[in-house]
Amino acid sequence: MNHIELNDQELLQVFRFLLTGRIVRGIVHNFNGPLQILSMHLELAKLDINKGWSTASAIAEQVEPKGYADILRAIFKRQEDRLTQLLEVKERLNTLALAVAHRKEEDAGGPIPVSPSMMVAEEINFMSGDLFFKHHVDKVVKVSPMLMVETSEQPLRDWLDACLATTIESLRNMEGDKGAIEIKAESSPDTLTLSIGHNGLPFPKEWKDLAQKERISVDSQGGNSLIPVAMMSAWGAARLLGAEMEVHEQEVSITVPAKEYDR
Repeated sequence: MNHIELNDQELLQVFRFLLTGRIVRGIVHNFNGPLQILSMHLELAKLDINKGWSTASAIAEQVEPKGYADILRAIFKRQEDRLTQLLEVKERLNTLALAVAHRKEEDAGGPIPVSPSMMVAEEINFMSGDLFFKHHVDKVVKVSPMLMVETSEQPLRDWLDACLATTIESLRNMEGDKGAIEIKAESSPDTLTLSIGHNGLPFPKEWKDLAQKERISVDSQGGNSLIPVAMMSAWGAARLLGAEMEVHEQEVSITVPAKEYDR
């Protein structure tokens, strides 16, 4: 088993991350009920507006002057536009809730059908809770939406999160150009390869060596224990997947045993 040495301050930081993650999942679970009620009433309101417009339009056509129909049409159009905006906000809230809901404390076990395209989209959305990543990093995804494989979902999701976390820090500390990442996926009948490239500072040199080390020390002056934990977690996820992981200066990749799934 690999180990990370943390001082008291760094240990408390990791504990806060873990506790916050666990509590947030419960909050999101409680949030889903009101969100579903909101969704239902918005859909009912949309039906009411459509029915109201049909009825009012039929009546207005029988009334002089004929301009009444145009006035009513404008009123209902404004209501419909407002409702459409509310439905879009509801969908964004639902997407955020799902992103958190997919955080699992343990793997369900065994290969299941996985859409790499959907997983990457969900993890990018989840990591966009980091406002630097959301607003200051260009994201290019080259993963076919038609690709479907059978593999262990949770360790692959964990690997993606760990590598994204490390990548974001490499971009956060760069100077000059705007940050950018590129996520790609390639498959063969028996494997899936995911890679994350970026234009930021090189990945820490220690990352490549962690596969052979059983213990690493965290620089207590850095004050950011997330990065060594993320780097170790990426290797841990790779081992759980029985995968090959490669770390280069500005790219990390993993090749996972995965069978192509016929939908």
